Amino acid sequence: MCGIAGYLDVKNGVDIPTLINMNNAARHRGPDDEGYALIDSCAQAAAGADTLPTLKAQLPDIRNLCARGAFLGLGHRRLSIIDITQTGHQPMRAESGRVCVAYNGEIYNYIELREELQAKGYTFFTASDTEVLLNAYLAWGESCVARFNGMWAFILWDAKENKLFCSRDRLGKKPLHYYRNQDKLLLSSELKQILADTSVPRVMNEPYLAAMLVYGLQNYDENTLVRDIKSVCAGHNFIVRLNGAHTAIQSVNEYAYWQLAAAHPNAAYAKKDEAAYAAAAGNALSDAVRLRLRGDVPMGALLSGGLDSSSVVTIACDALRRQGKSPATLAAFTTAFLNRPAIDERKYAHMVVENTGCAENWVPADDTLIWKKYEELIYHTETLAPLAILGAFNMLSRVSAHGIKVLLNGQGGDETLLGYERYYACFFHDLIKKGKWLRAFHAFRDASRHAGLTMGGLAKYYVYFNMPLVRDGVRRRRAKALYTPRIRGALPYAKMRALLYPKNIHELQRREITQTQLPRLLYWDDRMAMAHGVESRVPFTDYRFVEIAADMPPAAKIAGGYTKYILRRYMQGRMPDEIVWRIGKLGYPAPTDDWIAAIDPAYCRDLLNEARSAPYFDMRAMRGANDTPDAKRMVESGFMAAELFMRLFDMRPA
Repeated sequence: MCGIAGYLDVKNGVDIPTLINMNNAARHRGPDDEGYALIDSCAQAAAGADTLPTLKAQLPDIRNLCARGAFLGLGHRRLSIIDITQTGHQPMRAESGRVCVAYNGEIYNYIELREELQAKGYTFFTASDTEVLLNAYLAWGESCVARFNGMWAFILWDAKENKLFCSRDRLGKKPLHYYRNQDKLLLSSELKQILADTSVPRVMNEPYLAAMLVYGLQNYDENTLVRDIKSVCAGHNFIVRLNGAHTAIQSVNEYAYWQLAAAHPNAAYAKKDEAAYAAAAGNALSDAVRLRLRGDVPMGALLSGGLDSSSVVTIACDALRRQGKSPATLAAFTTAFLNRPAIDERKYAHMVVENTGCAENWVPADDTLIWKKYEELIYHTETLAPLAILGAFNMLSRVSAHGIKVLLNGQGGDETLLGYERYYACFFHDLIKKGKWLRAFHAFRDASRHAGLTMGGLAKYYVYFNMPLVRDGVRRRRAKALYTPRIRGALPYAKMRALLYPKNIHELQRREITQTQLPRLLYWDDRMAMAHGVESRVPFTDYRFVEIAADMPPAAKIAGGYTKYILRRYMQGRMPDEIVWRIGKLGYPAPTDDWIAAIDPAYCRDLLNEARSAPYFDMRAMRGANDTPDAKRMVESGFMAAELFMRLFDMRPA
């Protein structure tokens, strides 16, 4: 798990100070080691200020080098997880010298792949998954990524084919951004790394901003909040070919190597009973957890006491026992909302700890200096992060302080197993469209018993999520009250409608997994964890589990009025029933109203004074009555986040 940077300039060569600045901008992602490679006719390794001492004595210092005609520079910041010795140092070259890579992520099935490659005659000199990646590419070319089970973003130079081969994992857990200007291409894990190059325009991407403000959407395509910086899409390879003299970029091509199957149930699952569904999904999840327990550092898990995180912790502890290890080696972390019983889940988390034997850690919610911590959150997420996830951000800081480098979490269970209550609306609608009125009535009645919504609430969900005119009307009225005509006019409305109004529940789930919901959650998860030098592993996003869950019919996932029914069936008997059949989903519980009330009014006035984001917001609404800052509206409208983003990264309107 790391931060990576690439600097390609076939006309002027690598600017070493900029490459160093790009690498240092991601120091938080990899505080354990620093490395560089300058590439011309060969790859020249170099050290930085944070390079391991044993290597620093062997390598030239990057700060003392000139590029000497190098057209490509790679930078790497390492968070050491697998093979934590100096042999895992990056950028790494294959023994033949043909390929060199800067890699961020984990290939969880690297042990099996190494054995397969050894049988093909490949030799290994390290215990790292990075070397597996290099040899896998030499053996199978660009199609090697189809064999990987993991999360990754990498920049690989192939000297024989004069090309950069870059790739991003199937679900997009690991980020990879790029900026291109004629003969120059910058690549990085985070936007701030590319912005370290002062020639990159710092201009807001207003259509993307509008989609975020009005519909809450982000990471649905290749765009970012910075107009000229793009993302390699999840499940895509990104290929840059140069001429033989390395003086021109001949082509840039991005293509999908993986797509979630078409939105219909697979015939293989069409006639199974619920026990078979539960076994198929549960066994896939168990193997996903088993693979994600690999590593050479202390591991932990986020434990809310909800179904998803509790299932991951329970399965992980069972796997540790089978490996002859104590479950107490897994440190579970739960937020303690003291004096806030409505959102305090410690009772449920403690049940899981008692049942599994993992180590229990309660982390009190921190309510101090909320506005300063929100600045940190915006800086690290590089987006309009909601205040509600500040609690998770603070938790990750405490996890890091405990010395935990790898953390399991239950993100992704809702999207793969139809866990959100809004899925009921589409589920009912599909039954009605098929003429299954009686079944729809029974499903509605059962859901009212086992959802966190009353029958009236379910009815409102049905209308809101199934009738575009109603949903759009609500959004547009809100937009008119908060945003200027400029931002409303920038909204890519046709794209929003195509994303938000699917034809059926299969299409809804596919979009939520690949575009509208899970991508933004994984984005937040990566940025918040890596801000504290922690690797977050998400078993529910194992592509095998995702494919199995998406292929199963909705009635296997919503049954008896329960969401995520097949997971509940699989975990029954493995966890206390109070956890397995728990209802009333809390999501990201946070005392946001209390946090908003604690924001210093003087801080709000400072943000309103000469606001850079003023072209986008109704400033009278932000200023409130009698020119008193309306902190609640400033937060909930996205103004505070947008203003902080523009100030932190010195952005300007288009």
